[in-house]
Amino acid sequence: MYFNSAIELCKEAGFRKIGLRGDTDFSSTTHLDRWDRDGVKFVLGYDANKTLAGIADLLPESAWKTLSRQKPTAEKQRAKRPNFKERIVGLGSYRDAAALLTVIQTKLRVWMLLVPSLAA
Repeated sequence: MYFNSAIELCKEAGFRKIGLRGDTDFSSTTHLDRWDRDGVKFVLGYDANKTLAGIADLLPESAWKTLSRQKPTAEKQRAKRPNFKERIVGLGSYRDAAALLTVIQTKLRVWMLLVPSLAA
């Protein structure tokens, strides 16, 4: 388990606050409860399945509040990154990135038909 290894590595390095972020693919309550007891903070996204939606629907209106965030303040504007994709596409015979993507997707589909083991 990568999260457990990362937590141990951070503890060994002397970090006092450890936070994890993840998605719906990882939601074992056994791990979440242990991490919580160990003081590890985590933010995990969940799909709104029927069970969770039902629980949310049963909450009183007072349980909800609007989430407000402050706009980050930068001391100076960051420079806009150059559009390398358009520059590379311009080197070929394609008019834009969308046309190039269509060509790549078509070639990939044909290749996958010719070599079925790659599609698996």
